[in-house]
Amino acid sequence: MSSSSLTCTVDEDFANRRAFKKAKSYSDVSVVGHEKEHQIVRYDMNVLGDLRVLVQPWGVGSIFQSGRIWWQIFVYVLVAAIVAAAFFFLIPDPAKIDAASAKELSTYFNMILPFLFGIYLNNMFQRWWAMRTEGIGMINNSVNNLSVILSSQCSGKQFVEAQHVMLRYGLLSHELTFRIARGTDGDLTDMLNSGALTQEENNVLKELAGGKAQAIWVWIQMLWDGLYKKGHIPSQVHLVALGHIANGRQAAKIIRTYLNTQMPFAYTHLMACLVHINLFVLALQAGIVIAKCIGKLQNRAAGQEVTDIQAEVVLITQLLYLGLIPLIYLGFLEFSNEIADPFGVDANDFPRPALHNVMHDENESFFKMAAAMPEALGEILNIPHEVSESPV
Repeated sequence: MSSSSLTCTVDEDFANRRAFKKAKSYSDVSVVGHEKEHQIVRYDMNVLGDLRVLVQPWGVGSIFQSGRIWWQIFVYVLVAAIVAAAFFFLIPDPAKIDAASAKELSTYFNMILPFLFGIYLNNMFQRWWAMRTEGIGMINNSVNNLSVILSSQCSGKQFVEAQHVMLRYGLLSHELTFRIARGTDGDLTDMLNSGALTQEENNVLKELAGGKAQAIWVWIQMLWDGLYKKGHIPSQVHLVALGHIANGRQAAKIIRTYLNTQMPFAYTHLMACLVHINLFVLALQAGIVIAKCIGKLQNRAAGQEVTDIQAEVVLITQLLYLGLIPLIYLGFLEFSNEIADPFGVDANDFPRPALHNVMHDENESFFKMAAAMPEALGEILNIPHEVSESPV
């Protein structure tokens, strides 16, 4: 993360990895297409926790970058201006307008809406977190657990290819999860060219009607069943491995369930309508109060009002309301829309390339550890010390 930026994106993460120059044993399972993605990998919480955050309001991933929010705010400001103009020109003495009723209506909406909107946002965050932990996180954990078991149970050179295939299929399930969510799983040519997928495997996947990310776990189970039938792993280890395989398949299914089952339309539609109705009421109230303030200023200029700054203070306050309140509500509404499907390429979506690299590095580390058993461990296990080279 650069000192001048709040965030570290996929691009910077790749640059940092290249700087370390850590060699990959299995280069054919490296992530593809990362140059087209710029999601946030992490951010500086120290900066976000103090006033420095206001210095960079337009940082990568900031909701302030959304043009849709700003044109909607402009609409509400325009509505307030039209209301103010109507009341100012159509009422003989706008300074005598009683805005109490409009203020009460706005206050009523602002009492109930934050509570209802808070529940809605909490539901959206829970869905997002479940997709991250029970979905992508569980796929990662399942592959990690299987790799640890495989590296310890089958650590000889004759099992290097089995380890390679195990890792490749695990990363393939991870990759297909994102591609299915994005609707780009129909063409896997780039993965075929990189070596992450064989032509035979590609032909099989192309014929599947759905569930490609889950279907990969069938091949993973076939691999473990074969190792068990050949006597390379005991039955109890085989049963544990089957449990992790089931968890991995279930994780891919959980993601599809969340993405295919949106929040109830009536509920989401009602919340969006309440937000915009509340903002229209706010614009109405602000327009009436602004007209009254301008009337007071006009009367004061004519010597009909006591000289004070009350009108100016109220006018400035209403302008701040018109800018800040819509920004808060529309900002959270926009953000809830983004995290409803976090498998895209927006800044706040899951950083697919970074997650892929972490998963790749972790599992290669397990295999390398098993291939280079320390002498102290070999003495305990009565195994002759032999430091093997890592798989290539």
